[in-house]
Amino acid sequence: MRSAGAMVAVMANDETSLEETQLVLGREHAMFFGDISVAVDVQSAIEQTIKQYGKIDVIHNNAGIAHPAAPLHEAADEEWKQLFDINLMSILFTIRFGLEALKKQQAVL
Repeated sequence: MRSAGAMVAVMANDETSLEETQLVLGREHAMFFGDISVAVDVQSAIEQTIKQYGKIDVIHNNAGIAHPAAPLHEAADEEWKQLFDINLMSILFTIRFGLEALKKQQAVL
């Protein structure tokens, strides 16, 4: 997308990754530090993106974890909560806070 002229906004919970991504993409692209499993962080990143660029054409959520790796009966509740929050709730949050902006652009989900 960037090669086609798109402006890219990235959210991550790792400052080093954001800095490295900024070096690759360039300073004109937005980097947001936050936790994809926290609703207010997602809402803030989407709102800031719209403020900076005036619109959102596409949202791509590729956050995910692959643990707990223990058998179901041995996995801690906190591990399962983290898995659901990152792998599922993050999708809910990106759609919840980004859907209206996508509709305005007649974007395809």
